[in-house]
Amino acid sequence: MVINEEGFTLIEVLITLLILLALTAVLPSLMITSVKTAGIDHQQEEEQLFYVLVAREIRGASSVSTNGRNLSLTNPSGETIGFEMYGNVIRRRVNGTGHEVVLQGVKSMNITISGQRVKIVLVLTNGTTKEEICYQLAGSS
Repeated sequence: MVINEEGFTLIEVLITLLILLALTAVLPSLMITSVKTAGIDHQQEEEQLFYVLVAREIRGASSVSTNGRNLSLTNPSGETIGFEMYGNVIRRRVNGTGHEVVLQGVKSMNITISGQRVKIVLVLTNGTTKEEICYQLAGSS
């Protein structure tokens, strides 16, 4: 009698599926644990991206103005770009339209301009205060 040993048996397929399902169930919890142990702070990353965006806009602006709470920039093409508080977020608007959220979890924003220097002080909802200084290069305020 010749036994054909090609292919998989039903038991082998079921065991393989069981192992695959077990790994699929455990993988998300392992990934969450690894992110927590890596110490990634999403609020801090978002804040850094906000400062990079604002600094880039300020450097290229032909004029910069503020009322202490909101920042208004005019770029060389004539567009007015505004950064303003809206609830507990800071939003970016172009020519008074749009609602692009650039930073969340903000309690207050204070902006001062001294010559080409723009100082932005943020108080976040977690109680921390962050400060950044940007310089305008394209024009004069």
